[in-house]
Amino acid sequence: RKALETYASVSKEIALEMALAVKTLFASDCALAITGIAGPGGAKPDKPVGLTYIALLTPANAHWQKHIWQGDRESNKQQSVEAALALLEAMIK
Repeated sequence: RKALETYASVSKEIALEMALAVKTLFASDCALAITGIAGPGGAKPDKPVGLTYIALLTPANAHWQKHIWQGDRESNKQQSVEAALALLEAMIK
């Protein structure tokens, strides 16, 4: 809750906090998290529709990516999932 008061819900910090919560809750080696504005609403002047943060925690590192997708809601969600899985695949190879 404190992180949400400090950072916006769509931010790298919140994505990393979410991934840490998943890793802790499931006692997993790796954890992925995605937060973003899929659209069509929710945009702000500094946070456009399509803005997405992806976080991956591994035993050795924390990784994050920022994307701004240009599609509709479903396309933005699909691209986010594909990017998250690609990040995971790249890190475990």
